[in-house]
Amino acid sequence: MTKKKLPQPLVEKQEQTRNNTIEIVTSAIVELEAQGYSIKIRDLMEVTGLSRSVFAKPHIRKVLVEYGISKPAWVESPTTSKRKPRDITTLLAEKDGYIQRLLTENE
Repeated sequence: MTKKKLPQPLVEKQEQTRNNTIEIVTSAIVELEAQGYSIKIRDLMEVTGLSRSVFAKPHIRKVLVEYGISKPAWVESPTTSKRKPRDITTLLAEKDGYIQRLLTENE
């Protein structure tokens, strides 16, 4: 059984929607940080008008980790015996976000 591929216009539309959502969340984070807020996902939900489920999606989760709003998955979950291969770019983004959050806390 072969997997059907999505039509190219649909793939492009989905990517554009993802990019728009990332842009909305990023600008909301920058705006709240400029106002001196200790940002929580609930604050971002109010500012952006996006639902809670959007903030669990991988592309938005990556932004949250980069800005130190959410802890990286490797910090939250205990080590398990079943190790799944991880995407190296996601892992690096999580660690960079964690480092930035620690640097900000130390200042």
